[in-house]
Amino acid sequence: MRFGTAKLWLAIACLTCASFLATEIAAGPTGGLFVEGAPGPAPGLPPSLAELVEDVSASVVVLHAVSRQNPRQVLRGTGIVLSDEGYIVTSSALTGAGRQLRAHFRDGSDVPLLPVNQDPNTRVALFEIPAGVPAPKLIPVPLGDSSASRVGEWVLALGQSDGDIPTVAKGLLAGWKGRATGESALGSRQMQVDMPMLSSYAGGPIVDMRGRLIGMISTAESDRAVRRLGLGAILGSGPLALAVPVNDLRESVLRMLERREPPRVQLGVLVDPTRQAGLEKSGVRVDSVKPYSAAAAAGVQAEDILLEFADARLSSFDDLIAAVARTQPGQNIRLLVERAGSPLQLQVAMATDRTLMPQSGSTWGFGFAELDSELSNRFSLRPVKRGIVVTEVDQTGPAARAGLQLGDLILEANRRTLGGNLQQLQQALAAPELLLLVERDGSTRFFLLSY
Repeated sequence: MRFGTAKLWLAIACLTCASFLATEIAAGPTGGLFVEGAPGPAPGLPPSLAELVEDVSASVVVLHAVSRQNPRQVLRGTGIVLSDEGYIVTSSALTGAGRQLRAHFRDGSDVPLLPVNQDPNTRVALFEIPAGVPAPKLIPVPLGDSSASRVGEWVLALGQSDGDIPTVAKGLLAGWKGRATGESALGSRQMQVDMPMLSSYAGGPIVDMRGRLIGMISTAESDRAVRRLGLGAILGSGPLALAVPVNDLRESVLRMLERREPPRVQLGVLVDPTRQAGLEKSGVRVDSVKPYSAAAAAGVQAEDILLEFADARLSSFDDLIAAVARTQPGQNIRLLVERAGSPLQLQVAMATDRTLMPQSGSTWGFGFAELDSELSNRFSLRPVKRGIVVTEVDQTGPAARAGLQLGDLILEANRRTLGGNLQQLQQALAAPELLLLVERDGSTRFFLLSY
């Protein structure tokens, strides 16, 4: 009995000692094996992100890049309102020759955008709303500091998904791709964001949990790209989006604005210098005419020989360049040409390379603008207080098939008198058919447009 009792007390003593040592290691204030976390539930996402999303979406627009050749070919993407002066940024993946970019705001308004510049390093494209175009109140997105962003932080992305209202996705800042090594490396380092999103999110914002812009979505990588980066085990099978850090975005926009060139006056003719030597007398032979240019509106044709421009004889293409450079937008110029061996006088209303920007009638195959003195001179229209003029016609679209022409003055749309009201015409464009009352050469006629 004594031996058994001794073993029992020995076991109790060992257990007590082990318990004491474990308590000292786990809870010792002087740095034991483990460090206990602070008590209480872990902080997480707020119960609802609705208010945050509502605030940010006011600075997000859905973009439509409409093909001029085929208005039914439309690329969709996302843009960010960067300034209340009308500047909008997006990914350069949306831009391209022959595309007209339009911005759709959440209040339903739709406006054309003018290209300002692009940065090939960051793949950021900068656009602006043309002066005089009706637009809703612009609410710029507040900018954050991407250098303070940390891997593992919750972030939100907003972009185009279905329709013209931005949708939202939630994810983590997963890491960084590339390495910035100085000023010349602008755009070489991008954010990696772990969240599912469509390609139409390109150009949309990445914001932190305070609604501050920390990046602009440039591309979304596939699952294969994720595995190639060796991050599949950490990030799972979801796509990995790349975003331009907002600090790079800010610097890129400032550089683009510094390099911006003012609108140039253009005649709109293309000339092949190698074909000038065969002319029997001085002049400049026209190889082709740019559509919707000042020359096209004046009636200049391919193979015309330009003899005089503003009463100045033209002996070479350099003479023409110098003469055009001396003109101002809206100035009327007398142009003497030779066509099929006979002289012909034309009147040209000079314009800039940004004068005629089609509005949302591009889905019907035509562009339009509010009539002003420059457009009135260009198309030889009678003076009116307010009016809407056709500035562009896609020869493959419904407008051309119906017979609409450049310079037509639109008076009614679907039996509603417009009186120069662009908003009413925009509303009529949503109908399945479009009946236009147009004035041309002093007489009026109806045109029915349908797909």
